[in-house]
Amino acid sequence: PDVLELLPPLDADGRIAGSDALDTTLRTHRDALRLEDPTLTSLRRDCAVVFALDGSNWLQADQAPRCLMEALALAVFDRHTRGVEIDRAACGAEWWAQV
Repeated sequence: PDVLELLPPLDADGRIAGSDALDTTLRTHRDALRLEDPTLTSLRRDCAVVFALDGSNWLQADQAPRCLMEALALAVFDRHTRGVEIDRAACGAEWWAQV
């Protein structure tokens, strides 16, 4: 099939159609991620490995995270979709590392 046929329909703003319930405003959360030294060291090491792979990753929302980075991506996804009815088998989080 044509790649464009696989993409979801977009609304007038270029967002996935039907996602109006999601809050897409830009915001920051200071101190949202508090890690103890061993966990932070592990996360830094994992980020360096993932960064070297030069690409993005996908975690389907109904799958269990396999590593700390996937757990973090899923936590962010859950935070942004809190209170929104979604099909967890049909959505998820794209994640990557920038070092």
